[in-house]
Amino acid sequence: MEAEKETPPEKKEFPEELYYSADGHYWVKVEDNNLRIGLTRLGAEIYRVKKIYLKPVGTSIAKGNSLAGFIGDRAGGLDSPISGTIIEINDNLNFKPDLIYKDPYNGGWIVVIKPSKWEEESKQFQQVTEEEFKKFLEAKLKTESEKTKEPFVGDEFTETPPQYDPFTTG
Repeated sequence: MEAEKETPPEKKEFPEELYYSADGHYWVKVEDNNLRIGLTRLGAEIYRVKKIYLKPVGTSIAKGNSLAGFIGDRAGGLDSPISGTIIEINDNLNFKPDLIYKDPYNGGWIVVIKPSKWEEESKQFQQVTEEEFKKFLEAKLKTESEKTKEPFVGDEFTETPPQYDPFTTG
């Protein structure tokens, strides 16, 4: 009987040595006192980056502000999951943005940041096993599919959408 081969870390869906954001979109690798940041396979699928515009080295970024601009199925920005200063960017993404999909945990990293509030902001990240993340994904997909079954009006879900009458005032 042949022994089962272990999947190499670079091919795993969720390498366990990384920290993952609560939404499952970003990963962080602690390197000395710096943080290497990239998109998870889930994040790569959501954002579908085809062209990326990285902020230059030396840029200070607050958590939630734009880390990079991108063009994909739509244009948008990748919000920084942490605060700090960009000390390195992945120039390879300018020529091969598909690395974000093909090799998200190695060649597809986005930036390295010297964090300014890691102790405070690290609480939103956790290390998980691949099995734990699969359970997270299943729950998230179930929640999202249930949301889409209900009619949506503004910020509220309702049974029957209200009728719009352009001639009524007030």
